[in-house]
Amino acid sequence: MFQSDLFKDQKVLVTGGGSGIGLAIAEKLLRAGAEVFIASRKQEKLAKAAEMLAPLGHFGGYFVCDIRNIEQVQAVAASINEKTGRLDIVINNAGGQLPSVAEAISKN
Repeated sequence: MFQSDLFKDQKVLVTGGGSGIGLAIAEKLLRAGAEVFIASRKQEKLAKAAEMLAPLGHFGGYFVCDIRNIEQVQAVAASINEKTGRLDIVINNAGGQLPSVAEAISKN
């Protein structure tokens, strides 16, 4: 339905990208031309996902990261910035989503 280069030259991070919806999103973005990075808490899931994603396009790599840990999140952002010079899109698919206004959500 979309052009194969819809996200060409876009640098994208997908949290929760080691499995499920996040992995599917990463796959679609790769197929649409983006350079994709994934992050998740589990090394094993990330490694398996990386094997699947790497042949599909510009897979930038993965990061073991707990999004509740601000230092880890900052390290991921710094690493992507160092590799690519920018980060255009973040898809936050990690963590439990509880109905709440943004101001009421804690970093945990």
